[in-house]
Amino acid sequence: MNQNPLLQHARLLFEQNRAEAAETKLRQLLVSDPQNSDAVALLVLCLLQREQYDEATERAKEAIALSPDTAYFHAVLGQIWLKRNYLQRAEQPLQQAIALDPYHPWFRVILAQLRYRQSRFEEALAAVEGALELNPEDDSATALRGEILRRMGRSLPAAAALEETLARDPENAYSHAIMGWTKLQQGDRKQALTYFREALRLEPELEMAREGMLDALRAANPFYRAVLQFTFWINRWPPRVRWGILLGGFFGVQILANLAEQQPAWAPYLWVLIFAYIAFAFSTWFATPLTNVLLLFHPLGRHALTRIDRWAAVGTGLACVATLVAAGLALAKPESEHRFLVALFTFSATITVASSLPIPPSRARNIMLIYLVIIVSLTVAFASLTLFERLIPLAQVPTIVSAYISLMRWNTLISTLAPQLLVSIPERH
Repeated sequence: MNQNPLLQHARLLFEQNRAEAAETKLRQLLVSDPQNSDAVALLVLCLLQREQYDEATERAKEAIALSPDTAYFHAVLGQIWLKRNYLQRAEQPLQQAIALDPYHPWFRVILAQLRYRQSRFEEALAAVEGALELNPEDDSATALRGEILRRMGRSLPAAAALEETLARDPENAYSHAIMGWTKLQQGDRKQALTYFREALRLEPELEMAREGMLDALRAANPFYRAVLQFTFWINRWPPRVRWGILLGGFFGVQILANLAEQQPAWAPYLWVLIFAYIAFAFSTWFATPLTNVLLLFHPLGRHALTRIDRWAAVGTGLACVATLVAAGLALAKPESEHRFLVALFTFSATITVASSLPIPPSRARNIMLIYLVIIVSLTVAFASLTLFERLIPLAQVPTIVSAYISLMRWNTLISTLAPQLLVSIPERH
């Protein structure tokens, strides 16, 4: 090990979570000794902790160039790509690290995290169990194993694994948070709240514990509990299967609607199925923001909600009120086809609001907010033209109205799928 005092001091600062101060010492060292691969590797970890992803990536490549046979440097580069959400790029350096040092458990833990993020849960479980064979006392690997088992729907073995981890390390916030999610998946929201509170006490900034506490509070509503269990179920499947379920439901409704027109005798039963599916699908979009409105008045909930959560709750609530007003105006004048369209399209715009506002700050959110502004502006304009048709008859702007109606026919599908597609695309930090 390099005994350079600057490097030793930097290591001590990094272990004390003073990454910025450690970075300063390392840069001083690298001015006089630019070929010091240990210093470069530690600098990468400092940059990664401070979310300086571009320089961290370049420095990790530099460390590999200085010492290509050091497995640790390849693993760090894989971890950076994983952190940046470049899952395919993370594959090669992680496999290279394991090839160079097949007996290092940390490399297999990172590989398990990659497989988990790819929803390849069986492979993730195999990787993390390989890490535990090398180091049975690795609490982070045991906790990750519990989370993988939970996502696979195997909550009982997940709970057993996490109880073992917590018995060894009761101060592990991550294990408490995963146990909270496991209890929530088992339907025990009170126990889940206990574990989430403890996780937040130990690590107040732990996001998965904060989100878990919110879901546990929302689950006091029986309807939200049903939505949450559906979410747990669908998240067990790989992404392709989940997309198949979503698209299959959308196009299945179209097929059933056409069949109802062709077979009048079956129509009453088919429409019951159609409306039941639509009601459940819409409820999954509105369940979170609407329950967040109630949490604004809850002593724990209002502190757990982020600013984005609060804005999404208020925005969705106002959009739902606008939909009810539009529906009332349509019922007041049922002979007006355009008023009926206003109500329908206002509801469609409400789905856009519910889908766009909760996205965390990112490129995906910026794109969806631009789309949201366009949809809401067009909907307000169309509603204004309909209500004041005597001033500006819709017949005078047929092309614009026709284009708007065509867009809104697809808006529900766009608003539902586009956020998930955009969020899944890696951002270039």
